[in-house]
This record gives sequence, structure tokens and C-alpha cells, in this order.
Amino acid sequence: MKINNGIFTILLAAAMLFASCVDGINDENLSVAPPTGLTVTETTKNSITLAWNSVAAVNYKIYQALDAKSQNYKPIAEPETPYFTVEDLESNTYYYFKVSAVDITGGEGTPSGYVRGRTTGEDGLYIITFESNGGSKVGEKKVAFGGIVDQPVDPTNDGFLFENWYSDLGLITVYDFNTLVYVDKILYAKWKADSPLKTSKEEREFNSNYSNWALPSNVKYPAIVEIFALGAGGGGQGGHYSDVFWPGTPSKGTGGAGGGGAAAYIKFSLAAAEKFNITIGNGGGGGSGVSIDNVSNWQSGKPGTDGGSTTVKWGNNTLTANGGKGGGGSGTNLNGGAGGAANTTWPSSYLYGTSFAGGSGTTGDRGFKDFKDLYSKGGNAASLSIDSVTYFGGSGSVRNTDGRPSQAELGGGGAAEYDSSRSGSSGGNGQVKIVVTWNE
Repeated sequence: MKINNGIFTILLAAAMLFASCVDGINDENLSVAPPTGLTVTETTKNSITLAWNSVAAVNYKIYQALDAKSQNYKPIAEPETPYFTVEDLESNTYYYFKVSAVDITGGEGTPSGYVRGRTTGEDGLYIITFESNGGSKVGEKKVAFGGIVDQPVDPTNDGFLFENWYSDLGLITVYDFNTLVYVDKILYAKWKADSPLKTSKEEREFNSNYSNWALPSNVKYPAIVEIFALGAGGGGQGGHYSDVFWPGTPSKGTGGAGGGGAAAYIKFSLAAAEKFNITIGNGGGGGSGVSIDNVSNWQSGKPGTDGGSTTVKWGNNTLTANGGKGGGGSGTNLNGGAGGAANTTWPSSYLYGTSFAGGSGTTGDRGFKDFKDLYSKGGNAASLSIDSVTYFGGSGSVRNTDGRPSQAELGGGGAAEYDSSRSGSSGGNGQVKIVVTWNE
């Protein structure tokens, strides 16, 4: 059978395009968030075992240095799993490590924060240090591999009662003295007033900007101030439609969803009245749908815009919760927007601070058929759970009962929608909560 050369060329091009779409979603510009939760889980005289939270990555890169502030972190390994044992180390030596993620294109993300680990000395013992936080001195203890720490005699502190030993600087997790020891540890004492004092607390929520907000006039100083900040979510990408993708089968698909906003928390002591300037991040806008009637010119829907960062300023200090990125991009980019990055800059003096990145939006779908219910889910906003506020953040994208998107909840990434007739939804706005506590 004789085939016209022009027809053969068109069929071959269509088949190649079909194969490329079946192989997977466009991998260009794939972003990888830095791994979180990097910890030292075990040490020996010549090795340190690391573990971290898994992210969407092909493999990871581990960097090592002998100084936390070193500009010369050297790559030492590229494991495929979220844990690794670094070997052939010097005994009784402190080492510093960072880890980054590598995506399917070979692109490397931003490294995590560092973690410190010490190899044991020739005696193979771990050092347990007790930070009494103003109380009487408690000597360090040494424990063998897999042993447990003998609880010391309670320290004393004039005007206070000893409450317990905690495993974290923020005094959130009580240390269990039945825990088997495989690394050095620092334990922190928590105190409460010896004589009962009446404690008062005020909580204020902000969903819009506020300049020169002052603490209530009845507050007595010194007072403890806690600030919770949530960045806004990125907008979702619009849907797309092409009426000539394959003979008789139009191509409809969804865009990439927006990323959720980051959450940040800080706790500090305030000696005198202070005013606060609060800027709430606005949710990123959803992109519009795109319709193209020629397969060679196919393109994705318009991308969503980035969510705004939320900031709280007082004196010379600033707390920032970053906004999530908008979903999608130019051309045929259907990638979900990255979640807002965790805060890395803190005031010079504070009692405790923590921050978490927002979740990334899901990637869009090129589509071949009429999937009316297909959509991409926006990333959830980061969440915090602290004693004074049980739950803060964590919201995500929203769809109405008719399947149409609406603006995401606080800090959530906007959903990306299906078909050119549908625009992506807006990301959720940011929020701030301020809690002040004082003794009467």
C-alpha cells in the first residue's frame, strides 16, 4: 500500500507527541523543597547516622563540615533513602551536616539547616548534659551505647519549683528517662513559680493589616508575647483545552495547584509597652483557562500568582511567614507551586521560635478525555500546635458542591481547574495571632 509522504509525516509526529505525553507530565522546572527534620539518630566512635523527612526526590546529597558557619561544606554521599550512616570519622569529634534533594531532572534544591553530631571517644560513651535554666548546677552523665540515663536529683532555684526535664529548648517534650541512648543529649529544666500567682492572658486575631497596634492597657510587665504568623497561599493555574489533539478526541486538562503558606512562631519577653505593625499576605490570584485549536501550539492555562508574605514588626524586629508560589508556568508547564519556605531569620533575643514550610500544590494533568471531576489540589498551609494556641494554620484548597473552585481557606494553596472554561482558584489569605501573658 502506498502512503502519501505528507500524511505519513503528520501521523508520525502525532504518535511521537502521544508517546511523550504517556511517558509522564512535563518535568521541566520541577522544584524540590529542602528536606526537613534532619537529626542525628545514632553515633559511634567512627560513624554518625542521619535521618530526615522524605520529600519528592530521586536522591539526596549530604554535605559535611567541621564548623557550623563554614562556607566549605563538602558533598560526601548521594543516598536514595532519607537516612544514611557516615563512616570513617575521627573519634570524639564534632561534625556538621546538611542535606539537599535532587529531582528527576538532576536539579538540586536548597540544602536544609545544619545538624551537629559528635562521634564518641575511645570509651564509647555518650555525654548527657543538664541545662538547669537558672537553677543549681547538675553535673553531666556518661552513658554506654543503648543504655539509659539515671535521673539526677532535682535542681533547686529560689522562688521556683522544679517541674521536669525536657528534651527540647522550647520546653515542649518531657524527656523519658527510659529512652535508650545512642547520641549525646542536652536536657533542659522547666520551672514554675513557688507561690501561686494569678496569670492573665489576652489573645488577638488579625485577618487584615494593622498599624501601630498596642498591647492592652491592663497588661503588666514583664509580659510574655507569642506571635503566630501564616503566609498566604499561591493561586491555582487555569485549565486548558485543545480541539485537535488526536482524531476525534479533544484534549482537556488541569493546571498546577498553588502552594500553601508557611507558618512561623516566636515567643519572647517584653519589658515595656510596644507597638506592632502587622501586614497580612494576600492570597495569590487564580490563572485563567486557555483554549488552543492547533495541537502544535498547545499550551497550559495561565499560571496562578504567588501568595504574599505575612509580617509582624516591632522595634527593630521582624517575624516573616512566607507565601506559597502560584501553580503552573509558561508554555506547557503544569507544575504545582512550591509551599512557602520556612523562616530562617530570627530576632537576636527570644525565648523560642520555630517555622514550617507550606505544602506544595499537586501537578496538573495534560488530559486526553473528558474528565469533568479532574482537578489539582492546592498545598495545605503549614500548621503549628503550641500550648497557648491548640492549632494554627493547616488549611487547604476548597471546591464547592457544584465542582467549581472557591478561594482557599486561610493560607491554603488555590486549586487548579479543568478545561479552558475554568480559572484556578485564589490562594487563602494569611493570618496573625498574638497572645500576651502576664502575672497580676
